[in-house]
Amino acid sequence: MPHRCGGAFCVQGVSMNSITWEMRYGLPNQRYREFVSRYLLPEGEKLSGGDPFSLIPPAERAEGAYVTRRPVETELGRWGNRIVLGRKGSGKTTLFNRLPALLPKYTLVVPMSLASAQNQANLLNLDILAPAIFDAYWQSLLQSPARRGQFMPRLRQDREWMAKLRWFYHRYPPTYPEISEDFELMAWLNAGLENQIFGSQIASEEALQALVDFVISSPPAPPLLYAHIQILVDGAVEGLDWQRLYDLDLLGLSFTLFADSSRQEWLEGFDCVQCGGVAVYRLPTWQGEELRQILERRLTASGEPDVDVKAQAVSCEKLTHLRELLLEWFDEEGLRTLCFDLGLSYEDLPALGRANKARELIACLERRCRIPDLIRACERLRPDVPWWDALGLRSRTRSAEFDWGKRIPGSHLTPLAQTRLADAIVTGTLRTYKRQGEQDEWDAPVHALRLARALVAACAGCWAAQGYVPPLNTDQLYTLVDLYWKSE
Repeated sequence: MPHRCGGAFCVQGVSMNSITWEMRYGLPNQRYREFVSRYLLPEGEKLSGGDPFSLIPPAERAEGAYVTRRPVETELGRWGNRIVLGRKGSGKTTLFNRLPALLPKYTLVVPMSLASAQNQANLLNLDILAPAIFDAYWQSLLQSPARRGQFMPRLRQDREWMAKLRWFYHRYPPTYPEISEDFELMAWLNAGLENQIFGSQIASEEALQALVDFVISSPPAPPLLYAHIQILVDGAVEGLDWQRLYDLDLLGLSFTLFADSSRQEWLEGFDCVQCGGVAVYRLPTWQGEELRQILERRLTASGEPDVDVKAQAVSCEKLTHLRELLLEWFDEEGLRTLCFDLGLSYEDLPALGRANKARELIACLERRCRIPDLIRACERLRPDVPWWDALGLRSRTRSAEFDWGKRIPGSHLTPLAQTRLADAIVTGTLRTYKRQGEQDEWDAPVHALRLARALVAACAGCWAAQGYVPPLNTDQLYTLVDLYWKSE
């Protein structure tokens, strides 16, 4: 634990310079975990696996750790060819995973993996692209029991559509080709192709065009399934044929590619970018308040009551109370924003009028077991309302106040330092935009989470060889922040 040692801070006689690497990469340890569970998490909650300040949160806490950046989501939630630029740790992968919920309703989202190509340029190879599109179509429409039950009874009445489905099923076998619940469909799909609807020698480009037409063309009987195909690629820029990317757009395909911001000048030199065929969007820098939200959400994303909500049906009385709260706190524009955050279309709710729309929104999400998602979205937009109380459950978040530093006892952190802990983290983190050189590749959230671990670990005495932990004051907090930025 830091204390004065010949004019420099030491840890039980060990120079603080020697633990800079540990501050960045060596935490947490068991004492740190126990300290977080005891003092920082809401009363009664325990740290159930993982580190709340880990760079990548566990899957079950990912939604709770997410911080909405509405201008970014509005920009990316549209069709079209786009390159999204950001530094390491800027949130590119989070947005990559979240985009399917942000794009318009009738969009088939096709995530592409670099593992599917020998190199990044091969991602535009039609023999790779077409199977990926059909695989996404198969998973979205047929592997989902709800969508299969909604559309297949009517689709089976269209013999041409069924014949095309079988042809594409054989030409582009999906990753998970079996649907065990529908023996009749599988028997029909696995039958031979005596009467091929397309010739066996059809060229790759013709087959891709036929597949695109099949996906976005609605059969006569059912409503529209998909109007657009949006392909997402995380991290692919090297060697891509950018003119080819523009040509594929003419077939009805759009691409969103996530790339490192160091490539901006190089990318902006391509003709397809300069003529507007491919838009370049640079993710904005993170602000201090957003970093505070990230840190607080990490400490309140455990002990979720979601299991209780999903394990039993929510009573009509509680859902009615929830509807009344929606009408009290959200006008029509607010409800539209709420639907957008949930990946739904306000216009598509089958009712007229704000009160009826609120009712149908709750009914829609209740059928999909997504009431917890609704509560989380409401919390983000109206944090002062006791949303969980509407369901008779304890609120997931303690309060909108970022005060967890005050929970650390004075034996570890002086009262003044308790109120400055968040400031020390955020202020130190924002230096990432001012530094030069290799470290500047990382964006602010990464540094915020690392610094949070380091400062909380210091309070926990992770670096103390003995059990004695003198309290940190504000000067010592900022000394640790300075140490974090020392050269590795």
